[in-house]
Amino acid sequence: MEKADLMQYLTEISRLPLKTDGHYTKKELLTKRFLLAQDERLQIYFAPHNLITQRKARIMIVGICPGWTQTEIAFQTYRANLDLTLNARLLSCKKASRFAGGMRKNLIEMLDQLDLPAYLGLRSAAELFDGRSELLHTTSLIKFPVFKAGKNYPGYGPKILKSPLLKDYVQTYFLAEVHEFTQPLLVIPLGKAVEEVLLTLQQQHELPYCQVMTGFPHPSGVNGHRKEQFAANFTFLAQELQKFFAAVGQ
Repeated sequence: MEKADLMQYLTEISRLPLKTDGHYTKKELLTKRFLLAQDERLQIYFAPHNLITQRKARIMIVGICPGWTQTEIAFQTYRANLDLTLNARLLSCKKASRFAGGMRKNLIEMLDQLDLPAYLGLRSAAELFDGRSELLHTTSLIKFPVFKAGKNYPGYGPKILKSPLLKDYVQTYFLAEVHEFTQPLLVIPLGKAVEEVLLTLQQQHELPYCQVMTGFPHPSGVNGHRKEQFAANFTFLAQELQKFFAAVGQ
């Protein structure tokens, strides 16, 4: 498939009413004007926060696809910053919305416990989302929000690589994004669904320069087994970190 002309969707966001004391609703954003593609079960909509690539990053964190919370924050941020340059607007969207809310908090806690910041000369992984954001690239296998029956797509029913629609988006957008990097990257998949796809792509030699970390739990608050999974995999995860930074000479 060919990449969509995304500028038309950014223009449509600029035409939305500015929300100064409220939030956009699904009825306002999940409409035909922002619909990218669909099949009998899934709908893919545009959102503006995965359009910047941090090419100097050392760490890449990969989710399934943006959820509704991230999507709404990205729309709000873009619409509120029309006075900035396009690049600055898109960077603001990424910083404001990536893994926003409790998921970011849980993610930072796990990365801190693994001592990831020490390898990067940081005090906390929170700096990756703020003052040292150039060291972190966040993205999704499906660059744009995917909804199934009006709810966030969970990574199954169908599985990503079993869906022609989703597989096309992985190949057209995600792999093109990965190939922008020319230095070693530690890639952290959030949950089993993402890990499964990345390992398949790795076996197909589609992820140059990437070391895929395995066993990292999804940081969502609805993952009731997150702490148990993290504790069980902690030693292995710490070893994977050490292996990566030893290999790149840091």
